[in-house]
Amino acid sequence: MGLKMNLKLKKKKKKKKKKKKKIIRRHSVLNQQCKCLRMNQSKPFHTYMPERIIKWTIFKWLWHYDEAATEMRTNMYFQNSIALVSTLVKSPSFQKNLHIGMAEFVDNSRELWQSQAWGSSIKYSSGEFAYYLNGESIFPSDFVVYQCNTESCPCNTDLEHNDHMGRVQFVGQDKRLNAVVPNAIALQIQPVYQFSPTFYGGKLSKLNPAHSLNEVLAHENPGAIILADKVVSQVEVHLDYEFGIEN
Repeated sequence: MGLKMNLKLKKKKKKKKKKKKKIIRRHSVLNQQCKCLRMNQSKPFHTYMPERIIKWTIFKWLWHYDEAATEMRTNMYFQNSIALVSTLVKSPSFQKNLHIGMAEFVDNSRELWQSQAWGSSIKYSSGEFAYYLNGESIFPSDFVVYQCNTESCPCNTDLEHNDHMGRVQFVGQDKRLNAVVPNAIALQIQPVYQFSPTFYGGKLSKLNPAHSLNEVLAHENPGAIILADKVVSQVEVHLDYEFGIEN
């Protein structure tokens, strides 16, 4: 036999005072709204919701099995999503759990702001940036000349002949256990190499068409994490997305 359900809203009384839908009010709800993970299952869910955002009405529904019918009554709750979000954001206890700021370098990521997606986008920096020496902001995907972390490398003593080039993949605060400067702004750099006849064992010399002197090669290695003040300058690079595509 099929299952049939008929919903009937309870008729409103003629009195004008009863026309408005009832509003469930809960006191001290701002202290409760952030405890959803610790809710008592025996307590109704709507009692945890912020004040003035839950409206309810009564509906009657019939559950038919064969010829026998059982009438049941229960409450329907309607959530005002705009009021809910507004109330949560205004709550001090809720604000304490919000992350505001740039991404974070950590040893084991668990939060969204510790993910590659967060650190590789300027949309989630909350207005906090790394900067070049001239004061301009460093954005993810910028090509830069930088100093490496090896103190004995010539790049740390002779900036004019620095050949370390890379692409910024991640910008964030360094909160790793082995951070050089804890909480300092750091960058993850994808290494980019300029062509030379001996590069990669000379195998790239056989490319067709031949590699141009002004072309650079991006390595898929995750690269190094350096401090933002290790960036020397930005490099203008044109990305040819149509290379090898026949007209």
